Amino acid sequence: MTLEKLPACLAILLLSACRTIDAPVQDGESEGDEGSSGTTGAMSETEGPGTSSSATSSAGTMASTDATTDAATTDDGSSADDTSGVDPDDTGTDPTTTSDGTSGPDTASDSTGAVEPTPCMDSCVALPGGEWQGPVALSIDDAGDPAPGCSDAWGSAVDELFSGLVAPPAQCECSCGDAEDVTCSPTLTLNRKANNGVACGAAATLDSYQLSPGCNPINETDQDTRWDLVVPGPQGGSCDPIGEAMIDPPSFNTRYTMCGESSPAVGECNGGQTCVADTDAPLCVWAEGDVECPGDGFGVKHLVFSPEVEDNRSCTACTCGEPEGSCVTSGVDLYTWEDNNCMPELFSLPTDMPAIGCVTSDFAVFDASYPVAAIPTPQTSCEAGTSSASGDVTTQGPVTVCCNG
Repeated sequence: MTLEKLPACLAILLLSACRTIDAPVQDGESEGDEGSSGTTGAMSETEGPGTSSSATSSAGTMASTDATTDAATTDDGSSADDTSGVDPDDTGTDPTTTSDGTSGPDTASDSTGAVEPTPCMDSCVALPGGEWQGPVALSIDDAGDPAPGCSDAWGSAVDELFSGLVAPPAQCECSCGDAEDVTCSPTLTLNRKANNGVACGAAATLDSYQLSPGCNPINETDQDTRWDLVVPGPQGGSCDPIGEAMIDPPSFNTRYTMCGESSPAVGECNGGQTCVADTDAPLCVWAEGDVECPGDGFGVKHLVFSPEVEDNRSCTACTCGEPEGSCVTSGVDLYTWEDNNCMPELFSLPTDMPAIGCVTSDFAVFDASYPVAAIPTPQTSCEAGTSSASGDVTTQGPVTVCCNG
């Protein structure tokens, strides 16, 4: 092979246009080989003058072998077909690129892409669930003090409940107004009684005279007698009852302010617990009715009620009895002169006959003067009945609040 002709053939091989030419026929080869050699020589002559077929064939073989060897041999001398050092899971992604697109190792997820949970940085609490609601932070204070309200992480007002109901019975009073429509008879009775040493009220009545306003003849000549004036009692009428009920408004001694989380705590807890914000106040759950606390750290029980109540306190009706008292008169005058027609004499003044008591007369009584001004007037009043307290205050609830302290 002529070495000067090698570069041309290599160039042809690199362009995939070089064809392999058989080497010249050697001694001892068959005619068939000569035929092949001749054919090959003819082809080489068409490729260009001065080109040796054997040189071309050798160069093509060498180039082909070199290219194959280079492609199959790695830097460490191992075959390119050896795939033992290749990761079958290698997808071509840069291992320094994280799941969020930033560079560096990805620590936010595991090999399956799941996000690691964030641990609770506040308090983990096992809540009872079921009928129990909450949790809430509880503030207990005197109901007469200003309400504390809710603030910070527990700034959501849930409810205000109370205990220690103060609702004394009603204080009841009953009185009666003035008696009205009471009447007194204008007719008086003048009794003549024996003067025998027996008390006037118990002495025997000898005669009775009905007196009307004006001058009433008596014509009694017996000088040793006693006189008694009888005034009839009041009739009819009534009094208006006046009832008064003094009821203090109901109140409570203790207030329970329930505050929920306004900024819920973030994070996860183990064992089914719930992450809640830290608080110095008791942490509580609640349920309707008077029920047992659920335990699990919520064992301090408070039985509380709504501030709305139903107040049925009152007093029974006030009543008044019939008017009682007397009919009052200024009395009459007794005249001792016959046919005087109740006219006074200069030296014989009339005897005053009062409404109460007996009058002893040493002289005969001929007339009784009954002035119009002496017509009886009632002086009466009514006795008040009794008004009693009744009814009570009914609360709404109860609500059971159970706390951890």
